[in-house]
Amino acid sequence: MQVFVGANAVGTTQVWTNEANSHKSFVSVFPVVYNVPRGPVTIKLDRLNAQTNTDQNDFSRVIVVELPRRRWG
Repeated sequence: MQVFVGANAVGTTQVWTNEANSHKSFVSVFPVVYNVPRGPVTIKLDRLNAQTNTDQNDFSRVIVVELPRRRWG
């Protein structure tokens, strides 16, 4: 899976399986994203390539930790 914040790809998570109809857990990724504008931001998980398949039995969770902006001066 590719992880997007806005239109920017910020991370990738991968797993390999060769059994038919298999559902495996993806490993966690922890991308740190800078210069995100204030307000609502779109986060999207998208398939990595044409061989990546998902269905109604696959679930994902995204957790966002917002850190305070540093003030200069």
